[in-house]
Amino acid sequence: MAARMLSVLQSCPSHERHGWLARCMHSVEQWAAAQGFSYRWIDDELFDLLPADLQPGQRISPVIASDIARLIWMQQRLHHGDKAVLWLDADVLVIQPEQLMLPSAHAAVGREVWVQAEPAGGWRVYRKVHNAALLARDQGAGRNSFIDFYLDTAQRLVRANGHGMPAQFVGPKLLTALHNVVQLPVMEDVGMLSPAVVADLLHGGGGALKRMLGKSTRSMHAANLCRSSTHAGDLDDEQMLRLVDQLLAHPESVALA
Repeated sequence: MAARMLSVLQSCPSHERHGWLARCMHSVEQWAAAQGFSYRWIDDELFDLLPADLQPGQRISPVIASDIARLIWMQQRLHHGDKAVLWLDADVLVIQPEQLMLPSAHAAVGREVWVQAEPAGGWRVYRKVHNAALLARDQGAGRNSFIDFYLDTAQRLVRANGHGMPAQFVGPKLLTALHNVVQLPVMEDVGMLSPAVVADLLHGGGGALKRMLGKSTRSMHAANLCRSSTHAGDLDDEQMLRLVDQLLAHPESVALA
């Protein structure tokens, strides 16, 4: 597949594209250009392709609506002739662009090794997958069987469950449930950093970082910095700026020995 036939999609409202988040998006755009991929930033039109009953509002959170909208955008790009589409969330930072390569699988998801403190002490590690990185290749006639199935399943689940769905309902939760059964192809080097791991990175190491690396199978070449952690108050923008500086200056801090 010629590199020029792959497109990279990201979405972020223009008024939020500043500070550390802008640096993340710039790292993705630079990486895409170096690879010869096309790049598109989707602004406020992210939800334009959603059916009326799946628009974000009181019944459906913006996170869940975004999880569905990205699939429709990817499906549309394949229908319009792209040979492959890669979705990366706006808070994904490309740490080592020269090392970040895409798998040849027809579809792939990102890796999540989530580490959090136990109330009684110690650490709990959850090894899951995520949709902050999502790859789909054309399998013929502008279709991808996984994206078609994932989109149909996500829409049916949201319509059936209505209010009270957790934010990760059709993102990491659904994908991890599917992965546990069918073993989806995984981009092992596109990871995710929990607040506990971020704290360790900012302070030169610690137990959470060691456990994340211990449960990883590849060094991290790109990472979802989990912007929701700032919304929840676990991290602030100053810490996130320091984190971006740390990862770019010392990519070995998330590399396996």
